[in-house]
Amino acid sequence: MTDEAHLVMTTAGRVSSEASVPSIVFMALFATVGLLLALNVKGIADRFNDVMAAVTFGVFDACQTGVYRFIGAGLALFGCIGVAVEVTVGLG
Repeated sequence: MTDEAHLVMTTAGRVSSEASVPSIVFMALFATVGLLLALNVKGIADRFNDVMAAVTFGVFDACQTGVYRFIGAGLALFGCIGVAVEVTVGLG
């Protein structure tokens, strides 16, 4: 086996060991905002519903608070998965 083939076989599947700090912060922000919406801390989902109804001129008037809580749960899940992936890439 040549040295080049050996190098290709030993480095196959390896990833960079540097995690992106802005990506970790961005995903943590996603997780935080998602949890706040999903858990409806201090009625934030209700306030967000009022803001969206005022800003979008009738597009989101029919949405209820439960829709925003569901979207918040998805954001929280997406953010937690993103943080976990970035941290494991950084440790690997």
